[in-house]
Amino acid sequence: SCETAGFKNVASVSSGASNESWLEFENTREILMQADRIYVATNCDKAGDESAGRIAVIFGYKKCFRVTWMDGCKDANEVLVKHGADGIREGIGNAKNDRPSGMQDPADAVDEAMTVLTGDMDPERYKGISTGWANLDGFYRPVRGELTVITGTPGSGKTEWLVSLVLQLARLHEGKRFLLFQFEAMFRTIITQLIEKQTKKRISNKFRSTDSTDVEEPATPEQTSMTDDAREALEWLDKRFVIGVANFDADITLEAVLERMRLEAQAQEKGGLWGVVIDPYNYIAMPDKRMYSGRGIGETFFISTMLSQLKAFALEYQCHVWIVAHPTKNTAWVDGRKPSLYDLAGSAHWFNKCDMFLILKRATFNLNGELVPSSILEVEVAKACNREAGQFGIVRFVYDFEKRSYEENLDDDWEEEEEPMEKTRKRRS
Repeated sequence: SCETAGFKNVASVSSGASNESWLEFENTREILMQADRIYVATNCDKAGDESAGRIAVIFGYKKCFRVTWMDGCKDANEVLVKHGADGIREGIGNAKNDRPSGMQDPADAVDEAMTVLTGDMDPERYKGISTGWANLDGFYRPVRGELTVITGTPGSGKTEWLVSLVLQLARLHEGKRFLLFQFEAMFRTIITQLIEKQTKKRISNKFRSTDSTDVEEPATPEQTSMTDDAREALEWLDKRFVIGVANFDADITLEAVLERMRLEAQAQEKGGLWGVVIDPYNYIAMPDKRMYSGRGIGETFFISTMLSQLKAFALEYQCHVWIVAHPTKNTAWVDGRKPSLYDLAGSAHWFNKCDMFLILKRATFNLNGELVPSSILEVEVAKACNREAGQFGIVRFVYDFEKRSYEENLDDDWEEEEEPMEKTRKRRS
């Protein structure tokens, strides 16, 4: 059939798609090995697919291109009868490379590697983008296609710091858009947090009445000014942030989260997505355990699957994913130490499947024999697969309550658990 369509270099497997069909290539192996491209036009059924796979193994995935016949035709002869020689030529012309998904040869990346070596590649693709904090940039820079896991003790400021981070990224890098899944906060709380961080003003405090009467008072000049600032901030935020869930949903699934992520990533008219925040992961409902019957698996398997799918999403849509995981071993916090990856449920997967692993902890000081939290936040980079964008180390920040923001801690002489609060607030001029 293929010869009828004008193709002369044709080899046929007379025994069909049997497990022994590969033996028939022994006499033509040397000729086929010299070919730059081999079109594999086996039957379009299970046996034909298996035969095509064996042929690709023999001669190499890189040169084998799988022919899929049109309109449900099983083989080349059926195409010839229904569509003529033009149908054969069209099918072969549309053949796709037959290598398994995800497989690459070193030669495939030569051009990309050379652009890195020569400096022609955009550094953002492998070095990431600045966080706006010079002290953090030396240890951590988010990169498209990567996954960051963040953990820390309760009250350490994981959410506060992470929102500050993505807000800074949006400020510094025009056109960056972020999707926020903040499951522990109501919609109005999330919006207030974003507005206050953007304006660097505690707007909510200024509108809290200290009078118990129900008489509505006219807005003060300060309140009017803050209202204008809030409106301006909202217009700015609306172009750069999307809220993943407006209200608490006890049944939100991983599939629902991924579907929302895909919709926003594919919204090219809005600029797509640069980053996704999932905070925290344990609000995502696990599937019915009966789905995994007989596998002896549970939460650990779910975490592994979830991280794999999030990583695959980050790579496919070239965006960064941050996911927050709370520690589970409360006894590990009583001595004031920061949690490790082993304090997380499914700990091995959290560490092994992420690109970056950050541990947050509020520094403490000793006050009359009692450890008291300070305004200092420690961010430890505990894993950095991409050494172009990160390295192990600890960075400290000072939290400004009135501005609801984090500033770089420039006091290198500060020592934890030794001095009172005044020491933690000291800044070097």
